[in-house]
Amino acid sequence: MDLKVQPVDGLYAIRPASALGAFWLQAHFPASEWDVLLAGQAVFNADCFAAIVDDARGAGLAVDLPIQVPS
Repeated sequence: MDLKVQPVDGLYAIRPASALGAFWLQAHFPASEWDVLLAGQAVFNADCFAAIVDDARGAGLAVDLPIQVPS
């Protein structure tokens, strides 16, 4: 697993789960955002999150997505 995702109040937090995941985040975001990203504190709306996951998977990263069961 390279990136882990956690839902947070209708948003999605992404954190690295491997060195490859950390490197990928650093390659896609400015250095000023790295501390927040590497700590898993950055959150994204659904549209942005979907684009990030598609890009990460396209690069060959394994993304751990939570299972959501509609109630």
